[in-house]
Amino acid sequence: MKRPKPAPANQALIIMAKPPKAGLVKTRLAASLGSTAATRFYRHLSRRLIYQLSHDPRWQTFLAITPDAALNPPHPWGGLIAPGQLLPQGPGSLGEKMQRLFTLFAPTPTLIIGTDIPGITSPHIEAAFQTLQQHQVIFGPSGDGGYWCVGQRNRPRCLPLFNSVRWSSANTLKDSTAGLNARIGYTTALRDVDTGDDLAALPPSLLNRWHI
Repeated sequence: MKRPKPAPANQALIIMAKPPKAGLVKTRLAASLGSTAATRFYRHLSRRLIYQLSHDPRWQTFLAITPDAALNPPHPWGGLIAPGQLLPQGPGSLGEKMQRLFTLFAPTPTLIIGTDIPGITSPHIEAAFQTLQQHQVIFGPSGDGGYWCVGQRNRPRCLPLFNSVRWSSANTLKDSTAGLNARIGYTTALRDVDTGDDLAALPPSLLNRWHI
């Protein structure tokens, strides 16, 4: 994979995403809402998130996509982000993909997030980067045992960070920090949306934003 150009602010934000297609995204949410509504929710959320964060000059935003074939035009994010800022996630588990992205961007301070956090804003990203200035590794807890962001400040000497992680479980954050020989920091906790219960727990203002 070709190494991306350094971010203007020497900070890189990577958003991991999937094409908004029924059966590919938000399958657990679809069990409550139905496939059409769950896919629409993901489409609106991901496009708004990418647009908002990719226009902030304090970091350079990259979109890491899976499956890799979704990089071929036309892709769902046309007009939102420049072609040079699109990356394939590549093969393997979620941990292998994130480790590959961190290695690709080292030694640039890098933050990786997903697309299932309705409450995320640019100030949350800025706060995460500020925390990263003081720590080798940071996490943003999601309240369900996982995390909405993970960041590394320098070369990923502490990796493999994501070995033996029980993904999408109450143990994900605990597993990711176990035995980690690095100075760990934590940024703001935000709620992700994986199920109908998660969606019901969101403030009405966010529910109205996504027309659910």
